[in-house]
Amino acid sequence: MPGNTNHSCTMFWQVLDGLLYYFNASNENTKIKKLNASPFNVTDYSEEQNATGNMGACGFKALLKAKNKNRIILLADGSAYPEFYEVYNPDTNTLKKIEASVVGLNKIKFGISSDDYYFLVGTDSANNSTLVKIEPTDYTYETLLSDGAYDIYNLSISNEAIIFNALRMNDGAIVLGKIASDKSISMLDENLEEQITVLEGIK
Repeated sequence: MPGNTNHSCTMFWQVLDGLLYYFNASNENTKIKKLNASPFNVTDYSEEQNATGNMGACGFKALLKAKNKNRIILLADGSAYPEFYEVYNPDTNTLKKIEASVVGLNKIKFGISSDDYYFLVGTDSANNSTLVKIEPTDYTYETLLSDGAYDIYNLSISNEAIIFNALRMNDGAIVLGKIASDKSISMLDENLEEQITVLEGIK
């Protein structure tokens, strides 16, 4: 492999075509590398100008795959670098950096994905806690939770509904809620004593 294998930001991920991709900020040419299997060779993944600028410094939280849309993004540590990276798009085969502001966020806290959408939790320009649902093909988005009503701890997808665990800000209750496909919100539990650390989706 090119680059220093001991570098703290070495990353591998598998994309939807089954191949491995590789990034190491210590490379003299800091581009994502595509590992072709047969015959084995390493090729540069093309990128928009300066797209990998912060990739070696920011650290990453999650790789989100929207399988039905054939897209993958890599979330940066949104507290310091409010951005994410489109690392798989078979239409362009080009790395693209996307600022959090494009999807209505000032900072990114965390995110999950379904087979069709990305869901990002963060804060908006007024520093209110916000949840947005993002279309992977063009990054249009809709806001599902806003105005800082909930400090969201965790998310899961269950039968096309979004299950969230959060601190409800108006009364300090730790709640488990559900957002239906029509964006209506209902409470599943309003008497939790502590944050839920893992939510498992049911399909």
